[in-house]
Amino acid sequence: MSRLISFQIPADYVMARVVPTGPEIACGVTQRWLSPGDAVAIAVEKLERGSLLTPPEEGLSLLLADDLDEVPALVSELEVGDEPMELRERLWLFLALEWLADHRGDFDDPYEIIEMLYADFGHPAEIAGLVRWMPVADGEPTGLAAIDERWKGYLDSTREEYAGRREDAC
Repeated sequence: MSRLISFQIPADYVMARVVPTGPEIACGVTQRWLSPGDAVAIAVEKLERGSLLTPPEEGLSLLLADDLDEVPALVSELEVGDEPMELRERLWLFLALEWLADHRGDFDDPYEIIEMLYADFGHPAEIAGLVRWMPVADGEPTGLAAIDERWKGYLDSTREEYAGRREDAC
C-alpha cells in the first residue's frame, strides 16, 4: 500500500490506548504504522500483561533486537485470521488521528494530514466531517473550530469503544 502520509506510532503509545490483536499488529507492520521493533515490543508487553498470545505473537515476543529480520515471516502468520481488514485498519485510523491530535504542533497543517489519512484509508465515512473540503450535514457548523470539535468527538467516542481493550486483547 502506498500512503500519502508516513509516520510510525510507538509501541508504548499504542499500548496506552489499546491492546491490539495479532491481526491488528500485522496490519500495523504491513502498513508501516509500526516498526518491526515496536511489533516485538507490543508482543512482549502483551506477554508481560498475561494476555493469551497466538504462536506467532509468542515468536515475536521472544525475538532479540538483532533478530528483527524474522518479523516479516511472523507478521505474515499473524495476518491470517477471521478479523475483517476493515476492523484492523479502523484501529490504525484511530491511532493515527489520536497521534496527530497529540502531536499536531509537529505538523505544518494537521488538517492536510487528516485529508491524506482520509485518502490513505479509502475515504471512511466516519471521518468525512474532519475533511475541510467535504460538505457537512445541513445545519452543521463549518470552519476549523467545528472540525476540531468533530475530531475531538470522533477520538472520544472511538477511545470509548476501545476502552475495554486497554488491559487485555480481545
